[in-house]
Amino acid sequence: VEVLLISIDADNNCSLENKTIECGGVAAAIRAQYPTSKPRVDICLDRQSRYEAAAEVIKSVSDAGFAVGNFHCGTPPTTR
Repeated sequence: VEVLLISIDADNNCSLENKTIECGGVAAAIRAQYPTSKPRVDICLDRQSRYEAAAEVIKSVSDAGFAVGNFHCGTPPTTR
């Protein structure tokens, strides 16, 4: 897997591949699903989401050594 998309909705809920996850546990969820991958993590923010949810995701991703990618809400990237 090269790129994953984390979505944060207006209620500050995070999801990975349409599965709800803890915003602060993004890295753990990625490691559980893709234990040998070091993907770039793109983040889709709803306009009503709060800064704190995005900060939790960024911290989790950065602390795990994953790259934080784009902040966009286009078509989800394909996983490889």
